[in-house]
Amino acid sequence: MSAARISAGLTAPMPRSRLLDAVALGRKVLVEAGAGFGKTVLADQHRESLGIGTVTLRLAPRDADPALLCATLLRSLRASRLSDLASAVEGRETLDEALDFLLDALAATTSQVLLVIDDAHHVLGTSAAAIVDRLGSDLPGQHHLMVVTRAMSAAAGVAWRTPGRVRIGVADLAFTCGEVQELLRSCFGATLPDHAVAILHHATGGWPAAVVLSAALVAAAADPLAEVYSLAGRASLLGWLVDDLVASLGPRERRALAQLSHLPLLSDRLAETVTGIPGLLAAVEEAGLPAPEGPPGWRRFPDPVAEHLRRAAPLDPETAAPLCTWRAVRT
Repeated sequence: MSAARISAGLTAPMPRSRLLDAVALGRKVLVEAGAGFGKTVLADQHRESLGIGTVTLRLAPRDADPALLCATLLRSLRASRLSDLASAVEGRETLDEALDFLLDALAATTSQVLLVIDDAHHVLGTSAAAIVDRLGSDLPGQHHLMVVTRAMSAAAGVAWRTPGRVRIGVADLAFTCGEVQELLRSCFGATLPDHAVAILHHATGGWPAAVVLSAALVAAAADPLAEVYSLAGRASLLGWLVDDLVASLGPRERRALAQLSHLPLLSDRLAETVTGIPGLLAAVEEAGLPAPEGPPGWRRFPDPVAEHLRRAAPLDPETAAPLCTWRAVRT
């Protein structure tokens, strides 16, 4: 079972008020994180909390073709049972034309509508990305938009930080200690001492997929406290999830990732300098591996994830050499 399925299947029963309060602050919301962070779960809970008509576009790689995306848009509008919107898009030959008529129909609609674009990363960087750009900029003010994606381009990411828009990232989606305790209690009927919850939180890095899986194991154990210490002492739990995600990378990228895991902070430029692989961090994020934001302009892997990746290989002197050169240039 993949990390994404674990998260989607098991975290749904527990609404996280902290996140729902955050997304309620704006009509346009970007949820950006890797697999297993419960992005789709949050979108579903946001829809339920608003209680308004919803159009959900679940995109696939084929939707990078604007003509096929037009068909996906029409099917989604029909499934939403918002007949006026579906009629507006019916028969439109291009994506731009379909969006023009959809936006006009939304402007004429007095009832509020939530549009959810799920798995938007499948169209970003293609001509089909117009659906994200147009709805993000031109959606009439009474309606709501949520874009759910593994990665957003740097330029688009800046646009989503403008006033009136809400951006939810990896650091926001990660479980807090309090949420780990609440998950154990409300979904699994288990309660742990605070120190044991803190151990579990550290062992999973707050990664929702790992939190949910470990909580299920702890709750099912004859001795839950002993199970916490057992999970914290072995790499199999988190390692299985990490390995599941990085399996999509090539051998060269996986070797380079092991080297990056030795570094406390990461950036696109630094990753390329020390590995010689352009766009490596983007590929890692596309695979779904969690890399929360660190200090401004930097990212880092959660400690348990980095520890697992480091086991694949020690820091290579050939990796450390360009790192030293890079530091000298930067200073």
